Amino acid sequence: MSLLENVKQICKENNVSVPKLEKELELGSGSIYKWDSSFPAVDKVQRVADYFSISVDYLLGRTSFRFDDSSNSKKLNSIIGALLNEVNESVRKRELPNLSIVESLKILAELTVYKLDKG
Repeated sequence: MSLLENVKQICKENNVSVPKLEKELELGSGSIYKWDSSFPAVDKVQRVADYFSISVDYLLGRTSFRFDDSSNSKKLNSIIGALLNEVNESVRKRELPNLSIVESLKILAELTVYKLDKG
């Protein structure tokens, strides 16, 4: 999606109209709609990202992670911790065989990617 399409989608998800966003950020009336044909100044893109507490990279469509790296790290750490607990519990209950470290890491990586994709 284009920058304009991403902004419109995020506005829709947050029940904020594009004109209201422009007004709140003190951008010119109709200026965001011009982003489809000309790229805005970086500070304007940053202000929109900050308004919705998302990353600029997400707004630009460069990543599927909505938030900055620190919150992604926290989310990833939380997911990995929960998955490790599940695997350890399954091994303890003998629902899973004792796995080698490499096998465990492969499973953990696949489950982490799956959980991240599912949000």
